[in-house]
Amino acid sequence: MQPSSTLTSASPPATRSSAHSRSNGTSRDRDLGFRAALAEAGVSIKERNVISTGVSHDHGHAAAVQLLSAEQPPTAIYTVTDLLAFGLLDGGRALGVKVPEDVWVIGFDNTDLASWEAFDLTSVNQPIHAIVEQGIDLLRRRIGDPAAEATIINLPCPLVVRGSTANTVIG
Repeated sequence: MQPSSTLTSASPPATRSSAHSRSNGTSRDRDLGFRAALAEAGVSIKERNVISTGVSHDHGHAAAVQLLSAEQPPTAIYTVTDLLAFGLLDGGRALGVKVPEDVWVIGFDNTDLASWEAFDLTSVNQPIHAIVEQGIDLLRRRIGDPAAEATIINLPCPLVVRGSTANTVIG
């Protein structure tokens, strides 16, 4: 089974999109976190603005064609992976859509490619080293005490603002 993602968009003047994999817990959690943050800010996403897609560059490109060719295209699109966002950016370019003038695009992972001039992608940064360190520490604790209760650790994932958004500070 191929992973699928969801792109969510709202109506202008502020249109939003979100991509998440329905078969992948991490992607689903990212999407739920995105939606929770929007709700906290008083912004809702209508389910009619949600499309399902895979998580590859090609899927992002195809999603861009579908979303950005709409009568009322989105003004902002969030994806749960940078790779999907890269495809979205390339698909938008093929349509003549200007980023960030016509649409904002935000990815998740803050991969090295996100900082390349060709993409200049605003992205949510995962603290990979901290995740690994915490995971190893939790594993060692579990090995030392197999009966210990499970521990949930939340680490900050800051937004790295680049050129795919208008560099507007929110909040």
